[in-house]
Amino acid sequence: MASVSSSVLTLNRSQTTAIQEHLESVTDDLLASLLPAAHLSAEQRRGIIARYTAVLEGNFIYWMTGAYLSVATEEARSIILDNLHEEVRDSHPLMLRKFAMAAHAVPNDSDALAVYRNLSNVRLFIGRLSPVPIVIMMAFFEGFIQRFMAWVCRAGIYRRAWRVRCRPYSGTLMRSGSRDGACARIARTRKGSL
Repeated sequence: MASVSSSVLTLNRSQTTAIQEHLESVTDDLLASLLPAAHLSAEQRRGIIARYTAVLEGNFIYWMTGAYLSVATEEARSIILDNLHEEVRDSHPLMLRKFAMAAHAVPNDSDALAVYRNLSNVRLFIGRLSPVPIVIMMAFFEGFIQRFMAWVCRAGIYRRAWRVRCRPYSGTLMRSGSRDGACARIARTRKGSL
């Protein structure tokens, strides 16, 4: 893949494209494994939304902060900092909590325990502050969240959360005017360095 030396990532366009294609394939496979929300019981829908909320609500900003701390170039830091500002300014965790409340899917202790081990592993992964893996992980979430939120909204609508306006989630690393998101732009920064 890429050579990593003192927090520097060098990717050429074909490597970046290959990574993006792989992440899209993984996302496609993951989404294809989900049953349509209409085929799930109310409790199954509640559990999926609650666990999704338990994972992202209090952790995504931490993960982005880890990405910010791990990259070396000012250009990459600037892109991530813009995204952190949006996350905080627009209170994305609050938006997610309001949706979970409207869908009657607020995480409970069982939901927290169900995601605890995997979530702890991701926190430790971020704590290593390795720029390449973190930026790739964030690129995965950037694409996955956009597409998964459509499913989550449908599941919430089936839970009669019709008062919550489900709009396509812009993706915290996705910016207007950019089809492929900030992570791809970071990988293409001047000379492809992080």
